[in-house]
Amino acid sequence: MRTDRFRRVAGAGVVVSVGLVSGCATVSATLERPAASSSAQSAPGPYARAAYGPRWADVDHNGCKTRDDVLYREMLTNRAHRVVVKRGCQHDVISGSWRDPYTGNLLTADLARDPQSVQIDHIVSLKESWISGAWRWSPAKRLAFANDPANLHAVEGRLNQSKGEDDASTWKPAPAYWCRNAREILAIKTRYQLSIDPAEQRALNRMLATCPDGRTTP
Repeated sequence: MRTDRFRRVAGAGVVVSVGLVSGCATVSATLERPAASSSAQSAPGPYARAAYGPRWADVDHNGCKTRDDVLYREMLTNRAHRVVVKRGCQHDVISGSWRDPYTGNLLTADLARDPQSVQIDHIVSLKESWISGAWRWSPAKRLAFANDPANLHAVEGRLNQSKGEDDASTWKPAPAYWCRNAREILAIKTRYQLSIDPAEQRALNRMLATCPDGRTTP
């Protein structure tokens, strides 16, 4: 499945554009450049996690690694939680509750005992970004992408594992969250000028069709 998609991306660079048709958002695509010079065909090698730097970094220099920042940002403060100061981080999250953005399920976890029960998901995965154009970036830009809070959610650990490195053509959240997820994917891909292949384009349009008429944001 991923091999077929790799060939499609290699065939043409795609620029994302979003328009409103009868009140519903749709994704359209145009060729950015000829196949010979575009996309993953010219990548210097296969995707490797090491190309994006350490697993979590403190890119905003607030003393906390990105994982702690996202756990703290999305933690439900109206429920019991424990946050401590640890090694210069003012909000090291020990336990708490989160609302999974892909299922709506309530996640309550003691991360000291089971740190993998709640994980941080890349909305656009790192491998997907590599295939879609990030192989061209500098190491610094890839590090920033891997730690960009706009591309991150706290999610149920097993669900994060099931999603893996898939894009919207091979993995989707619960139908009630299709609209939000599609718009978040488009926001990230547009911001970073990452390509969208035909299968992903079709999947995103199907997801966007669930958005209430006239809505242009998640």
